[in-house]
Formats: sequence, structure tokens, C-alpha cells
Amino acid sequence: MEAYMSVLFNMKGTSRHSRGPLVFGRRESTRLANISLVDVNVDDESVVRRVIQQISMGDFAHLPPMSVLKRLLQSERHSAILQKVYRHLSLSNLSIDGTTARVLSVILLSPQCCCQYVHIHRCSFTEQGRNILFSALSVMAATLGLVELNYTQIGVSDRNYYTLTDVLLQQSYLHTLNLSNNAMVPKSAERLIEAISSGCPSLRVLDLSGNLLRTDGAQIIARYLISKGRNLESLNVSGNQIPSEGGVALANSLSARFGSKLKVLNVGMNQFELAGSEALGHALAENRHLEQLVIPQNNILNNGCGLLFEGLRSNNTLLSIDISGNLLTHISARSVSSYMTSRSSASSTRLGFDAMGIRTLNMSANSLGDEGIAALCSGFQSNSHLVHLFLDNVEAADPGVESVRQLLQTTAKIDMCFDRWSTVWDKAERAFIANTMRAIDRYKAPLLMVARGRILLCQYKRQRIGSSTQRLPEEICLVILSALDKHA
Repeated sequence: MEAYMSVLFNMKGTSRHSRGPLVFGRRESTRLANISLVDVNVDDESVVRRVIQQISMGDFAHLPPMSVLKRLLQSERHSAILQKVYRHLSLSNLSIDGTTARVLSVILLSPQCCCQYVHIHRCSFTEQGRNILFSALSVMAATLGLVELNYTQIGVSDRNYYTLTDVLLQQSYLHTLNLSNNAMVPKSAERLIEAISSGCPSLRVLDLSGNLLRTDGAQIIARYLISKGRNLESLNVSGNQIPSEGGVALANSLSARFGSKLKVLNVGMNQFELAGSEALGHALAENRHLEQLVIPQNNILNNGCGLLFEGLRSNNTLLSIDISGNLLTHISARSVSSYMTSRSSASSTRLGFDAMGIRTLNMSANSLGDEGIAALCSGFQSNSHLVHLFLDNVEAADPGVESVRQLLQTTAKIDMCFDRWSTVWDKAERAFIANTMRAIDRYKAPLLMVARGRILLCQYKRQRIGSSTQRLPEEICLVILSALDKHA
């Protein structure tokens, strides 16, 4: 029986590129290697397979002449094969010169390849290669149009941003744009935002993380959200050295009066501090669209956390918040506990809205201590909405563990992720097992996976169980596997 192999689109033999496996037999692969690509029959399926293989290996020197290559990659006879391989075009760690760019341009502009998702990661360009490839990306707007452009870690110079803005001026179908880790400065950001505002009306996801936006860049983004970017749904500006002034500008853009429809905001690893977190609290008090806020490592401290959750008391849409690594103590835990109590079913009824609220809370890497853990557990007793709580490395000892044990004995609706707690297992093993079984009965899937010192939400398949750094004790594996079999 003939053995089969799967060939992924790979511009260099050692790098990982994209997607869409093309399967053919090993004997066929050997036969294709002997085919001359100088004089070819463009209707022969074996030829197009051979061309795809040559391109995937980065062998551009032995391809047919450009005129033949165009006919081959634009033939309707091969559309099924071409779309399977090239609908998602991913280029990584590739040196793109003029010859390579011409071949890639044929792929991009071929209606049979139907290329709509382009990922360019850590590639280097010659001037000619950049101009040819980006011209093709611009022309695509007049045909099928890009849906997703991922252009990361390219080290784009300020001058070369002009070329990129030309691409964005005509992308009416573009849904997702990722320009992370490109050393983008405010001046470049301003040109890009102008291009996006006029040329990308369908944009919903924008990732500018790991750049150098700082205050001016944040203010540019804020003005975009207020004017042309009201339909944007996800924004990531983490790791951009944005201080509190820029944080206030971004927070104010979330105000209900501006009509922003942003659902996900990631501002992690900046410096929002007290002023930025206070502005976020004010904005979220009236915002009715944001569902996920990621603000770790922003030095918001206890006062900032208190102001943030004070604003959330009247917010009924935020479902997830990450405030890890913000130098919080038990004082912040009390603020969160007070918020939980205010959003209990009874309180919500008195305030005239449904019992909704945060379902996922991450307070990891904060010095909450035993007193903070006790405060959180007290607030969760009346909680009617929180499901996932992450408390990794919060410096708790036996009293904190006892608070957790008591909570788990009385509720099965909270999934807690604890790590690096040396005494949790010995103090709460029986409560963990009981809580897991009740949670399995309640949720069926996803399943609560119990590990030594960890209760972790597990949405993976059975073979992933026990893959964490601390393997599950055998008896707990048996409990979980038995439950999986029961509810399969």
C-alpha cells in the first residue's frame, strides 16, 4: 500500500509556514522531481503539484518562465488544489528579493489561489522585492481583497511605512490587521491611522502591540476610536510605553457618548497608574460594549484598583478582566470582594438589572496574602456570575488555603487556578475532588482539571490531561477520565 506524505507551504526547508496540507504519494513525489518545468503542460495536475512543491522549498530558480507560471497558477482546472494551499499565505524568516516577490505576486493576484489571509513574519526585503510585493497587495483590493494582514517583526523603517500605507488605502474587505513588534513611532502611527481611516472601513481587529506609541501614539489611536474607528471590536496596544496621560486618552475614547463598539481592549505592560485606571473606571461605568479588559503590569496599585472596580459596579457587559502584576495587596482584594457582593443576585434585582458581571478574573502575581484571599472568598459566597478565578503566585499560606477549602465545600460554580501553593493539596484535597465531581455534573464540558496545587480549566482532549508541569496524582486522573467517559 502506497505511503502518503503531507506537504505544507514552506518557503524554506527549515522554517514553518502556512497552512493547507497537500497530500500525495511518495512515489508520485519522486516522479515529480524528474519533471522539467521549462516546457510544461499547464493542464497537467502533476505539474502544478510539482510547482507548489518547488515554491514550498524556496526553489525559485527551477520554476517555469513567468508567463507559463501565470497560466499554471491561474488555470481554473487547478483551483481546488491552489485554494487549499494558498488561501492562507504565511511567510516567515524569508529573504524576499525581486524574483521571489514576482512569484508571490502571481499567487496573490491569482483568482484561483483565492489568497485572503497573508501573514508576513520576520522577513527581510530588498527594495525591489518590497515594492513588487506591496504593489500586488494593493492591487488585490480591486479583485478579491485581503481579509487578514499579519505584518509582524519586520523592523519597518519610518520611510518604509509609506509603502505599507499605500497597501492599506484600498483594503475595503480587511477585517484583521496585525502590525505588532515593528518599532512603530507616533509619526508612523499617524500615517497608518490616516490610511486605515480612509481605506479600511471593515476593519474589526487591530494589533499594534510591542511598538513605541507612547503618549502621542495613544492619543492618535484614541482619536481614531472616537471618529473613524467606532466599529473596531478588538484593540491591542500592550507594551507600547504608554504613560498615564496616554492611558487617560484611550480610556476616554470608551465613553458611551462616542459610540465605540470595542469589545476587547489589551493595554498590558504600560504605565496607566492611578490616573489611567481612574479614567477607565469612569468610562466603563457607562460603557455598554467592552467585554474583555486586559491591564496587567500597569502599576495601578490599590487606589487604582478601587477606582476601577467602583466604576464597574454599574457596568453590565464586562465579562473578563486581567489585573495581574499590578502591586495589589489585600486592600484591592477587599475592593473586588465589595464589587462581587454588590453584584449578587439580590443586589442586582434591587438596582434594576440582571445579575450579570465579571465571569473571569485574573489577580495573579499580586501580594494578596491570606487576608486578601479570605476577603475574595467572602465576596464569592454571594457571587452569582464569576466562573474563572486565576490566583497564581499570590503569597498565601495555611490561613488562605483554609479560606479556599471552605469556599470549595460550599460552591461548585467557581473554577480557580492556583499555582505555586505548596500547601494547597494537603489542606484541600478532598474538597477539590468533591468540587471537581460537582463541576463535571454541572458543566459536562469544559472539565475542571485538578492538579497538585492547581485547579485549572481544561478544554483540551483527554491526551492533554496531566501535561502541566506538575502531573496529576493517579487517583485524580482516574476520577477525571471516568467522568469524561461518562459524559462522552
